[in-house]
Amino acid sequence: CRGAFLDYSGSSAFTKVMSRRHNFLDRNALLIRACAETVTTEDRAALVSAGIKSAALNMPGMSPPTECPTWLVKWAALTLQYIDLEKELLPAALMEKPLDGIRYDMPFARATAAGVGATRIQNLVITLDKIKYVLRQPA
Repeated sequence: CRGAFLDYSGSSAFTKVMSRRHNFLDRNALLIRACAETVTTEDRAALVSAGIKSAALNMPGMSPPTECPTWLVKWAALTLQYIDLEKELLPAALMEKPLDGIRYDMPFARATAAGVGATRIQNLVITLDKIKYVLRQPA
């Protein structure tokens, strides 16, 4: 647990963007879009830029290597779009009011948002791995 939970727990500022822009309905809409839309070159470029490459997108144990289902790749790209949006909007949310006696200035808020974004990307890759595990199970 790298202590990130303790940093973010109890603070509504860290969930303000998520509750407005990535709530339950938004997350379900992303899943439906992932099933209906194709993976674009922009999606692939964004995934690579975030460090999400073949190790995260290929199904393990397949010979020759086989990529995850298209809907899963698209879902990862759409989720990454939200992560980028949150990195953009979170600094302003953090600066709105002091949190536990801490007043954020813009450089500190941006650095904190970058840390939140990095944690979200790590969680996205972990989630991809869990989904791939379920997909490999016998029906």
